[in-house]
Amino acid sequence: MSVVVAILTRDRPRMLKALLHSLASLQAPNNCLVRFLIVENNESNSQEETVKSIRPLITFGTIHYILETSLGIATARNTAAKEAARFGSDLLVFVDDDETVPTEWLSNLIDGYRESDAVLLGGPIRAAPLIGKHNWTERLMHRNIFRRYLRNERRAARQASLRKTSRTTIVTNNWIGQVSLFTDYKLRFDEKLNWSGGEDTKFYSDVRALKLTTGWIPDAPVYETIPRDRLTLQYQYNRAKDQSTTSFRKKLKAKRIAIYTLPVSVAIKSVVMVSLLLLIPVTLGATYLSFARTSGWIAGRISAIGGAKSEHYRTVTGE
Repeated sequence: MSVVVAILTRDRPRMLKALLHSLASLQAPNNCLVRFLIVENNESNSQEETVKSIRPLITFGTIHYILETSLGIATARNTAAKEAARFGSDLLVFVDDDETVPTEWLSNLIDGYRESDAVLLGGPIRAAPLIGKHNWTERLMHRNIFRRYLRNERRAARQASLRKTSRTTIVTNNWIGQVSLFTDYKLRFDEKLNWSGGEDTKFYSDVRALKLTTGWIPDAPVYETIPRDRLTLQYQYNRAKDQSTTSFRKKLKAKRIAIYTLPVSVAIKSVVMVSLLLLIPVTLGATYLSFARTSGWIAGRISAIGGAKSEHYRTVTGE
């Protein structure tokens, strides 16, 4: 079986290097030809030397670098898919450049695929521990993010399996799919979503619309490094706003009548938002992130009505 493990990167050299070092420590999956593909989505090849420096540490498979100068996350993902097809690979794996992976990650991911009849599968994401000094609000936000990821993982473990995903969406921070989705079914990541994000959610919806089987691999987690600039109330509010804007624009496009239910939804969410704010001191900060995200949800819905578009991926966070 031939597998391409694709990493998209842009202006995050330290994070990319940490991920590459974790990939170098992977145990080799059984009976697989593995290619690691780094797609730098940038105007110049600033990370090619970093990739070359890791090459001697890779104990199995080969490592490849490609520069995609047409900026946009969906475009870069489609470039990775084209390369996987050009290699004649059976499977394409995505992992983000702000993550690291445990030694058994790839083996468990591929074993899960082999045990399933799904064409697209995902796995959990966990918050990596904080490193270095942080102030109390940053530690509080990290604790909230850690708990949110843990709740999501536990919910997915209850609702999804190797042969069904129910209400669990497969996103590209931990993703394995057949290359035939691109070559035979002609699916693509929607490049209209290059800057807003949500291209992976739409891709998952497109796979489901074809009545193809999707699955969940609970024992193949990845660990996201949460940089300091994401540990603020403002960032989490903005991220939720962008997601809400993109989601509601999609909903309005499919069903314009959704606009008439918005006042009720916003009124309910506003009550929830105020409650979460008041509960922050009572819960010792446990509702801190929920307050930020609920506020962002409301703002995003209202922005979508005014025709706003998310530009989330124009700004790079992390280093």
